Parts: sequence; C-alpha cells; structure tokens
Amino acid sequence: MDSMQKKQFFKDNTVADISILEKGDRETLLALLFTLAETEENVNEYQQRFIRSVRKYLEKPGDERKPEKWVSLKDGDWSIIETIIGIDETKAIAQAVMEFLFLGYRSHEAYEETYEDLFDCFCLNRKAFGEIRRHIDNIYRATGLEGIAENYGYVTKEKKAGGNDDEEKNEPNKYGAKGKLTQIKITDEIEIGAGQEKVFENSKVIFGNGMKLADGAALHFRNCEISIDGHLFGKNIIMSSRLASQQDICILLGQNCIVSFDSCTVGKTTYTDHGMFSRDVKYFISGGSGSKLSVENSRFDGSNHVFYGASVSIKDSYIDWIVEGYDERGGGRTGELVDADNIEVSNVTVCENEQYTDFYCPLFEARQYLRLDRCRFNNCFQLIFVAVDTTVNNSDFVKCVMDKPKEPLYASRKGKVQFKNCCFQECIFKRESRDKGDMRFEKSGFISCVGQLHTAYMDEVFVEGGFLVVSTDLAVEMSRCRFSNGSFDASDDMRIYQENEHEEFSIGNGSRISDCIFENMNLGKMSLIGGSANEPMASCSIENCTFTDINTKSDQIINRQYRYYKEGVFSSKLMSGRFEVHLQNCTGL
Repeated sequence: MDSMQKKQFFKDNTVADISILEKGDRETLLALLFTLAETEENVNEYQQRFIRSVRKYLEKPGDERKPEKWVSLKDGDWSIIETIIGIDETKAIAQAVMEFLFLGYRSHEAYEETYEDLFDCFCLNRKAFGEIRRHIDNIYRATGLEGIAENYGYVTKEKKAGGNDDEEKNEPNKYGAKGKLTQIKITDEIEIGAGQEKVFENSKVIFGNGMKLADGAALHFRNCEISIDGHLFGKNIIMSSRLASQQDICILLGQNCIVSFDSCTVGKTTYTDHGMFSRDVKYFISGGSGSKLSVENSRFDGSNHVFYGASVSIKDSYIDWIVEGYDERGGGRTGELVDADNIEVSNVTVCENEQYTDFYCPLFEARQYLRLDRCRFNNCFQLIFVAVDTTVNNSDFVKCVMDKPKEPLYASRKGKVQFKNCCFQECIFKRESRDKGDMRFEKSGFISCVGQLHTAYMDEVFVEGGFLVVSTDLAVEMSRCRFSNGSFDASDDMRIYQENEHEEFSIGNGSRISDCIFENMNLGKMSLIGGSANEPMASCSIENCTFTDINTKSDQIINRQYRYYKEGVFSSKLMSGRFEVHLQNCTGL
C-alpha cells in the first residue's frame, strides 16, 4: 500500500473514529489507557507509541472537546465504562482499548481472559466484539504491530516529511547513561577480593587494563559509559585458562560472581590489533561457574562476545550487534553476543550493524535454555538462536535472515524453538537440513517473507504475501492457518535461497492439515502440497480446508508422487514413492 492507501485502510478497519468522542468520553478513554499501562507489568514500545498517538489525536489544539481533567482509575474499577452513551462511542473506545492490549498480548483470547471484568462493563454484544477483533486482525495481517501502533492519527508521508520525527529517531537514545559523568581510566589491573563489592556510578569508565573478581565478588555499573582502550590492552590483557581457546578477557570472574549494568552505555566490547606483538580482547566478560550477569535499561553500541558464563538476564535495553568477518590477515572474528548456560531477554531491541560474514555467529547461545519475550530484531543478517530449549514470545522480526548454525554446534535433537505471538516481516528463511522440524509456531504471522520454513507444527498462523514454503521430512501438524497472496514468480529472493524450483509444501508421513485456508497462490511450476519420506508410501489427511485461486503450471494442486533415496550397501538409489492423501470436507480442489 502506498501512503494514501494505507490511511484509507486504517479508516476502513476502524469501527468508529475516536474523533467523534465528546470531551467526557475522551477523558474516559485516556483514563482507561493510562490505567491499563499502569496495571500491566511491562508496557512495550508499540503500546507506548499507541498511547502517545491517541493522546495527540484527542488533544488537537483549538478543539473545544480537548480532554483536560482525567485521572487514572483505581485498579480493577472499570465502572466508568458504563457511563459511555452511544453505540458508536462505545465501539470506538472498545477498539482503542482492545488494540492497546493486543499490542502487548498478541492474542485476543489472552487479554480478554485477563480483563474479563473490564469487557463485561461494555454495553456491546458478541457480534460487535467480533467485528472489532476482525478489524484489528486485518490491520495486523497487513501492517503488523507497527500499523496498529500508528492507527490513530496516521498521516501520509508527504505531510509527515515536514514534521518533527525526533521522538522516533532518538528511540535508542532513551537507553543508557545520562547526565554529567566523571572519567575513570583503568591503567592498572584491579582485583576484587572474595565476597567483596565494587561499584562504578555516574562515570565514564575506560578500560586500559583488566579486572579480576575472586569467588563471590560483585561488580556493578550504574549510569556509566564504558569503553575499551585497545592500544593499552595490547600490553595489559588478562588471559583465561578456563576457555579451550585461551581467549583473552577484559573482566575475569571467579565462581558465583555477580556483574550488573543499570542505565549504562557500553561501546565496542572487543578489540583486535594486527600488530606483530599485539593481543586481542576476545570476551568482554568471562565468568566461572555460577556467575551471573544482569543488564537493565542499557545500550550496547557495536558489541559482540560480551559475556561467557552461567546465567544472563537482559531487559529494557537496546543492542547494536556487530558481526565481524575474517580478513586476509586472519584478524577479526565472528561471535555471539552472549554464550551462557541460561539466557533470559525481555523488551530488548536488537539491530545488526555489520553484514559481511558468512560464518557461524549466533546472537545468543545457551547450553540449557533461552527465553525471549517482547523483543524486536531489525536487519539481522544472520540470525541464529542456539539452545536445547528455546521459547520466543511476543516478538517481532523485521528484514532478518533466519539462518541455521553449523551441524556440529547445533542444539540437542530433543531441543525445540517455539515461537508464539510473533510477527515476521520481510524475512528470509535459509535452506537447512529437512529433518530439522523442531521449530513450532503458534498465533504468529509472516508478512512478505520468503524461503523454506522447516517446521512440524503450526497453529493459528497466517502467511501474507511473499513466498514461504513449508518443507520437512517430519510429520506436520497444521491447523487454523491461512496462506494468502503468495507468488513464486514475484520473489527473486526465493530463487536465491531455494535450489530446487520444483520444491513444494513437502511434508512427512502422517501429516495432518485441518481448518486451513489457501488463497490466491501463484506457485510457478510447483504443486501446493506434496509428500516427503524415506519409504515407498507416505500419507496425509487434509480436513475442513478451503482452496481458492491456486495457480500452478504443474496442473496439480496436490502432487501424489515424490522421490526418495533408498540406501544400499555401496550406493543409494533414487526411487519414486506415492503420497496418499485423505480429503474430508474440503472445497476448491
């Protein structure tokens, strides 16, 4: 959609514009939104922008209905809703409230259950609520959470160009150190004894030498700017024998140590000098067993290899993740941001600022579990998560390349990567081994994405535009999904990352597709659904599904033949197998 189409789209998917509200109802809406913001444990970036947009929209200068006297409500007292008069006014306020909550929960069912007492106060029937949900879902499918956040008061790009966008441009600057800082340069090695604590506060800390923490010691940075003087580190570096590669460390931890960053700005955390006698800073922090790192309200500018240790918690922060390549002199490195036993990340934005390496470099690598919640990943060229158990909730991926790690470093086969209430926009999923079906997707969306998605489970997933292929040798469970407006011919990126142009939605023996919609699909020479197995026969059941405007040059929507290799003693032989499909209550085939 161009700018004007987008504005019209928002108008068409709003049951009633909040501009119709009188002064008292405007005050009611703001009171509800700010009370919800205070009630919620975490309010993400989209919700903050949404409230700013609504408030600015309702407080236009010169409007006599401009709200003036409103206050947050007592927690749990939603009775003010019952004072709203007029069905359109009620719907307008209800949609604004539901959009704010959807931005946080990504699921209507989740927030409706949490705020059941709130919605009981609205004088609306089930049909009216259903209409509002459909409008919100339409906006989400077409524009993602970004669109919902800017729904109210959206202006065309032509008009916006003359405005002041400093608030959006400076989003990363809200994190990190603030105010006047006192410079501290570390030129001599610092040792913190067992059980002791050292605090840097309101300082600009420059590491020209390293620090060692004995067992049980603690190190805290509060409102600090932190950087490394690489020239001095060429002479004054600490070497750790804990790591197999004998990597050099800036801050070396003993067992059960604690390190924290609160409201800090951290510069480049590694350093390489190609001089003959120089040495490199490979890890900023290396921890012994039981060591913990916590990061809050901080900003990392051009960082990698930040922490190697046991437990890491990062929340409410901004990260520029640098991925360095190997040059002809052997310098540089690729590397993860965090390598730890357990990693928990919430409300964090990650942007990659270098894109010139094809080497294995996961952002987070966890030997046990990785938890990501309410995160946003922008332009990550080679995004990899490695953990035995990975869950990703309520997160957005924009223009990322979802890659796989090298096989020897892959997580346990028992491990799974689970995405719930996530949105992928203009992402590329690179080809990988077909038997890796350990990704799961629930209540998530893919907008203009391309590539091969190796997953064995999809529930309430929508795919809009682009060309995304489900491809695995494992049995697939797919229910209540929607694939719309996909086109192979229009996707150049698809041809780059897909070696076989005749690849289809290839699924393993015993797969089940139920209550799904496939519409307006241009498949090129491909079929829509085909089998994959290492045996002569594979089967699949397709129930209660709708197929509309499926165009293919292969003349078959379902391919009932497939090829597989039969392994012998000295060689393998390419064989043909039959894909047996059981159809029930389907239309359009």
